[in-house]
Amino acid sequence: MSPTTTALLICAGEGLLIIALCLPLALQKIKPNGLYGFRTPKTLSNEKIWYEANRIAGIDLSIAGVLTIFTAIALFPLSAFLTDKQTVTVMVIVTIGSLAGAVIHSFFALRKL
Repeated sequence: MSPTTTALLICAGEGLLIIALCLPLALQKIKPNGLYGFRTPKTLSNEKIWYEANRIAGIDLSIAGVLTIFTAIALFPLSAFLTDKQTVTVMVIVTIGSLAGAVIHSFFALRKL
């Protein structure tokens, strides 16, 4: 297996892991706690805010996970036309960019709660 194929499989796995970790948050199944979830002084001070903020963050991060998976799948056939470095660079940019976008959007949404 080539290094690029390995990297793409790892990234697809990361996307699945992100979705698996964020789905309980999006479904509002996680009670306020100090270890897991969108933990800020504001979310920890009010249960209603906790559930709504974590729902939004869970959805946003799940979308980032889906984008990561789709990018990895799309890059499998395209990697024949790209260098290993280009393929991995695209994957890293999409993964980090989508996660950063999800976190930023979650903080903006929290300000409105």
